[in-house]
Amino acid sequence: MSLIDESGIKLGIFWLHLAPVQKEAFIYDFEIYEPFRGHKLGQLAMQNLFDYCRALGICKISLHVFAHNQRAYHVYKKLGFIETDINMTRLLH
Repeated sequence: MSLIDESGIKLGIFWLHLAPVQKEAFIYDFEIYEPFRGHKLGQLAMQNLFDYCRALGICKISLHVFAHNQRAYHVYKKLGFIETDINMTRLLH
Protein backbone atom coordinates (compact mmCIF):
# COMPACT_ATOMS: atom_id res chain seq x y z
CA MET A 1 0.00 0.00 0.00
CA SER A 2 1.07 3.54 -0.55
CA LEU A 3 1.52 6.14 2.17
CA ILE A 4 -0.08 9.31 0.81
CA ASP A 5 -0.43 12.73 2.42
CA GLU A 6 -3.58 14.89 2.39
CA SER A 7 -2.64 16.49 -0.93
CA GLY A 8 -2.14 13.13 -2.67
CA ILE A 9 1.67 13.06 -2.63
CA LYS A 10 3.08 9.54 -2.29
CA LEU A 11 5.41 9.56 0.73
CA GLY A 12 6.28 5.87 0.90
CA ILE A 13 4.96 2.34 0.95
CA PHE A 14 4.16 -0.48 3.33
CA TRP A 15 3.23 -4.14 3.01
CA LEU A 16 1.24 -5.53 5.91
CA HIS A 17 0.14 -9.13 6.38
CA LEU A 18 -2.82 -9.63 8.72
CA ALA A 19 -3.46 -12.92 10.51
CA PRO A 20 -6.78 -12.15 12.24
CA VAL A 21 -7.28 -15.65 13.69
CA GLN A 22 -3.92 -15.36 15.51
CA LYS A 23 -4.59 -11.65 16.19
CA GLU A 24 -1.18 -10.85 14.70
CA ALA A 25 0.24 -8.78 11.86
CA PHE A 26 3.62 -8.75 10.14
CA ILE A 27 5.12 -5.75 8.36
CA TYR A 28 6.97 -7.16 5.35
CA ASP A 29 8.04 -3.77 4.03
CA PHE A 30 7.91 -0.19 5.27
CA GLU A 31 9.64 2.71 3.57
CA ILE A 32 9.42 6.47 3.66
CA TYR A 33 10.91 7.84 0.45
CA GLU A 34 14.21 9.70 0.83
CA PRO A 35 12.93 13.27 0.27
CA PHE A 36 10.42 12.85 3.12
CA ARG A 37 12.68 11.25 5.74
CA GLY A 38 13.68 13.06 8.91
CA HIS A 39 10.27 14.64 9.53
CA LYS A 40 8.87 11.90 11.80
CA LEU A 41 6.48 10.77 9.06
CA GLY A 42 7.50 7.15 9.60
CA GLN A 43 6.60 7.37 13.28
CA LEU A 44 3.27 9.01 12.45
CA ALA A 45 2.49 6.38 9.81
CA MET A 46 3.34 3.59 12.26
CA GLN A 47 1.11 5.09 14.96
CA ASN A 48 -1.74 5.19 12.44
CA LEU A 49 -0.97 1.59 11.49
CA PHE A 50 -1.09 0.59 15.18
CA ASP A 51 -4.52 2.25 15.52
CA TYR A 52 -5.77 0.48 12.39
CA CYS A 53 -4.58 -2.90 13.65
CA ARG A 54 -6.08 -2.34 17.11
CA ALA A 55 -9.43 -1.57 15.47
CA LEU A 56 -9.20 -4.95 13.71
CA GLY A 57 -8.49 -6.75 16.99
CA ILE A 58 -4.80 -7.31 16.22
CA CYS A 59 -2.76 -7.67 19.43
CA LYS A 60 0.79 -8.11 18.07
CA ILE A 61 2.75 -6.59 15.18
CA SER A 62 6.13 -7.96 14.14
CA LEU A 63 8.72 -6.94 11.55
CA HIS A 64 12.30 -7.62 10.50
CA VAL A 65 15.01 -4.99 10.36
CA PHE A 66 18.51 -5.59 9.04
CA ALA A 67 21.37 -4.91 11.47
CA HIS A 68 22.95 -2.37 9.09
CA ASN A 69 19.74 -0.29 9.01
CA GLN A 70 20.44 1.55 12.25
CA ARG A 71 18.11 4.44 11.44
CA ALA A 72 15.10 2.12 11.11
CA TYR A 73 16.23 0.05 14.10
CA HIS A 74 16.21 3.11 16.36
CA VAL A 75 12.82 4.26 15.06
CA TYR A 76 11.32 0.84 15.74
CA LYS A 77 12.83 0.75 19.24
CA LYS A 78 11.37 4.22 19.91
CA LEU A 79 7.98 2.91 18.80
CA GLY A 80 8.15 0.08 21.34
CA PHE A 81 9.33 -2.84 19.22
CA ILE A 82 11.59 -5.30 21.04
CA GLU A 83 14.16 -7.76 19.73
CA THR A 84 12.80 -11.31 19.63
CA ASP A 85 15.05 -13.20 17.20
CA ILE A 86 18.71 -13.46 16.33
CA ASN A 87 19.97 -14.31 12.85
CA MET A 88 23.38 -15.91 12.61
CA THR A 89 25.77 -16.19 9.67
CA ARG A 90 28.94 -18.17 9.05
CA LEU A 91 31.30 -17.17 6.28
CA LEU A 92 32.76 -20.05 4.30
CA HIS A 93 36.33 -19.57 3.05
